[in-house]
Amino acid sequence: MTFSQFCITPVPNGQISGSGSDTVGQFNLVGVVGPDAVTANFEKRYVGKHTVFYFGKIIQSTIIEGTWSMTNNPANSQNNRFRIAPVSRC
Repeated sequence: MTFSQFCITPVPNGQISGSGSDTVGQFNLVGVVGPDAVTANFEKRYVGKHTVFYFGKIIQSTIIEGTWSMTNNPANSQNNRFRIAPVSRC
């Protein structure tokens, strides 16, 4: 996965945004940091295709790790792990 932009504001109710591409195609990211400033949930929206939902936690102030699912239901994501380091803080 390559990001042309990936920003996170790691504060309560902060924003997650970005864009990039991978083997599936071009995508845009949109999401929020929870009121606890730790939870980070976002969607990877493939242009003209499907959406992937990410449910994570911020660790080490700039890394998000957690699980992903093809449905907006964390219970369906338990075996799909991810770890992403945003390009920049916004």
